[in-house]
Amino acid sequence: MKALFLTGSNQYGVVTHFLHGMMSDLKLLGIRVHELNVASQTTRKKTELNLDPLLTYDFILSFNGVGLDVVIDGMSISACTKTCKVFVFLVDHPLHLITRFIGLDVTVLCVDKEHVAFCELCNIKAIYFPHAVSESDLTSHTPVNYSEKNNEIIYPVSFLNVDVAKKRLQPVWHQIGPLVEQSSNMTRFLQYLSVLPLGDKPSSVALDENIRRIAVLTDFYLRAKARKEFLLKCQESRIVLTVIGNNSENYRTEFSAHNYESAIPFSALLTRIHEARFVAHNSPGFELGLHERVVIPLALGTHVLADAPYIQNTFGKAVTSTHGEPINGAELYKQSISEARTHIWQNHTWRQQWIPLVASV
Repeated sequence: MKALFLTGSNQYGVVTHFLHGMMSDLKLLGIRVHELNVASQTTRKKTELNLDPLLTYDFILSFNGVGLDVVIDGMSISACTKTCKVFVFLVDHPLHLITRFIGLDVTVLCVDKEHVAFCELCNIKAIYFPHAVSESDLTSHTPVNYSEKNNEIIYPVSFLNVDVAKKRLQPVWHQIGPLVEQSSNMTRFLQYLSVLPLGDKPSSVALDENIRRIAVLTDFYLRAKARKEFLLKCQESRIVLTVIGNNSENYRTEFSAHNYESAIPFSALLTRIHEARFVAHNSPGFELGLHERVVIPLALGTHVLADAPYIQNTFGKAVTSTHGEPINGAELYKQSISEARTHIWQNHTWRQQWIPLVASV
């Protein structure tokens, strides 16, 4: 079998890492993967030289919906949906990127179960396809012994300005402000707005472009707000984070107890995660899914600090809440990591997650 990946640009090389890992695992399944990078005209022309005719591919994967409008040798990639399976792998809420694939016969791969439900309500085919790791991620990294780990709690996030985010909503704040403040994530906001059903209450408001834009701006505000709340919660609990990301230093004035560093390449961040005792995760909109800040640290042998019950139930004692007692013992730490890595091996390598999808092609 043969597949075509449509890719673009990404920050720090995170997406490049897991897309290449995905390609590596597909190779283990006997699938050759070609890549068309549409980040610029230069990368597109360069990678297009290595492609076979579009109709010869068994399936196509578009990262975040990029490249679906590209035309190659007189044929648009969107037209290929009539002859082969086209997947759209989203690492964020579908509402951010829905305009790229709405109306096309594609199957959206979502990293959160609530994102799947949203797509289905919009009559878009979707499958739960959480963040995973490649088999090489597991085999090439032996967990660092507990006694050799440092005491860092890595929190890899950039600065988000909550005031700027709220200002962008100011023209409609008098109408939606109370609903926004009640919401924990964008899905809840859409439910309170009656765009999505809530319990026995059916949806009654149509999702038009104006509401979509407001919801996206709300998502940015809720993420910025939640990031500050998490920093405050950790500071009050005397949990010292090492925040690594763009402009993270801007948080120092309010949350001086933490350490702040500029963004680093993902390859360097992996080393820091490998050696740390914990990686912190907090992100509204991923309550029923898996984020790379969860599966990658666990695969590398590092515990995760997160308050999402779904993540805790999935990986057990290898995930600690901010109000819980962390494991402080070599044997218990090693055992819980071993159990988490076994779970990843069996369920959350790219290879394991692709097996049923390949069978459906």
